[in-house]
Amino acid sequence: MNIQKAIYKKIKNADTITIFGHIRPDGDCYGSQIGLRDAIRATFPKKKVYAIGRGRPDLLTYFGHMDEVDDDVIKNSLVITVDIGDFPRLEDARCLTGQEIIKIDHHVFTDDFGGLEWVDTEYVACGEMVADFLFNFKFKIPSSTAKALFFAIASDSGRFQYGPTNTRTFLLAAYLTSRGANPEEIFQTIYVYDVEEVRRKHRVLVEFKLRPGVAYLTLNKDDLARLEITSNQVGGYVNGLANMKGYPVWAYFVEKQENEISCELRSSGPNVQVVAAEFGGGGHRKASGARLKSWEQVEAMLARLEEIARIEPITEDAE
Repeated sequence: MNIQKAIYKKIKNADTITIFGHIRPDGDCYGSQIGLRDAIRATFPKKKVYAIGRGRPDLLTYFGHMDEVDDDVIKNSLVITVDIGDFPRLEDARCLTGQEIIKIDHHVFTDDFGGLEWVDTEYVACGEMVADFLFNFKFKIPSSTAKALFFAIASDSGRFQYGPTNTRTFLLAAYLTSRGANPEEIFQTIYVYDVEEVRRKHRVLVEFKLRPGVAYLTLNKDDLARLEITSNQVGGYVNGLANMKGYPVWAYFVEKQENEISCELRSSGPNVQVVAAEFGGGGHRKASGARLKSWEQVEAMLARLEEIARIEPITEDAE
C-alpha cells in the first residue's frame, strides 16, 4: 500500500499527467490508459490528463479516444506508464522526457524506468492494478472508466479463465459493473468477427503442428501469401490451440520481415516466461512473447518448450 500512497500523492500534486502504453496496445494496455485517465479527470477536474498512443483503433468509439499533445506538454508532465515491462516495449519514447515517471505493471520486472515503480505479478492485469488503486483511494469512477477497466481485466485474464485471477479480481470486476460496466455489452462489442475473419482463422489453425507437449504454428512469408493473410492478422490466433489434452504449451511463430519472427507463447502450467526471456523476450508465466531473428532460433526455442512441457507439472495455481 505504501507505493500506492506515494503514487496517489504524485497524482494529487501534478498539474499535468500523461499516460503511456506499449507498442501494439492490447486490451489491457488500452483499457488501463483510458480508465486511469478518465478517473483522474473526474476526480480532479482542473488537472490536464492525457492518454497518449495508438490505443485500439477498432474500439475507440466505444471505450474512448486517445489524445495528441506536443512535446512540451510531455516534458512538463507527470508521466505514468501502464502495462510496460521494459524499454523495447515503449510505444512512445517521449514518455522518458517527463518530469517524473510512475511505472504501473504486472509483468516480471526487467527494466528500471527511473521513477516510482509499482510492479506486481500477483495481478492478472494492469487494469486490475489500476482498479484496485482507484478503489483504495476513493477516486470517482465514471462509466467510461468502469467499462475500460473491466475490458482490461477481462482481456488479460482470458475472460477470467487464467491465473492469477482470484477473489480480488472478481470483487473489482463486480465493483466496476456497479459503476457502469455491462459485461454482456462489452463482450458483444469486443468479440465480433466478420465471415471472412472466421474463414481466415480456420485456414490458419488447420496448419498447426505437434511436438512432445507443444502445439504450434509456423508461418513464413510464403505461408502467409498462400493463406491470404498478413502477419498482423495472426495476432489473436494463438489461443486457438489452447488446452489440447497432452499439450500444456502452445505457440505461434510468424515471419514479420527479414530477420524478424514474432512469437507468442502460452501455457496451462509450465513457465513459458523463462523461455521467452532466454530469447530476449518476456511477459507472464503462462503468456509471453519474443522476437526472433531466424528459423534456427525458432527451432531452438521449440526444443526448450519441449523441455519445460515435460519437466514442469501442470498446476492450476502455478503463477
